[in-house]
Amino acid sequence: MDDVCQLVKKDGLVVVTSPNFAPGKFARQFKGGIKEFRYGKGKWIVTDDMAGEKLKKAIEPFLGKEDEIVCRFKGNRKVIMIISPDGKELQVVKNELSDKKEIYRSIFVPHRIEPKTTD
Repeated sequence: MDDVCQLVKKDGLVVVTSPNFAPGKFARQFKGGIKEFRYGKGKWIVTDDMAGEKLKKAIEPFLGKEDEIVCRFKGNRKVIMIISPDGKELQVVKNELSDKKEIYRSIFVPHRIEPKTTD
């Protein structure tokens, strides 16, 4: 947990988690729904609804299109891949090195997100 906290504080990591995996001081302040806690350069997003619309809206800047996978690497390299309609292949459509300094940001979810289903 200390390593993740340092990445949030110093490198701008954004962490999405349930209160069970959040640092104690944030878990104690969490009363339900979704709450963002700024921590140094980054933030913790604590929620009890991993598939909720409010969370999707909060993390929208980090999400690509439904048929894309975006990977960011050290050195400001970004690779964008398109997922084939059958989901079995990836095609690299962009492999770029950004001119601007971009602190790498990720979303760390320490457990599986299950989509809501309608029966």
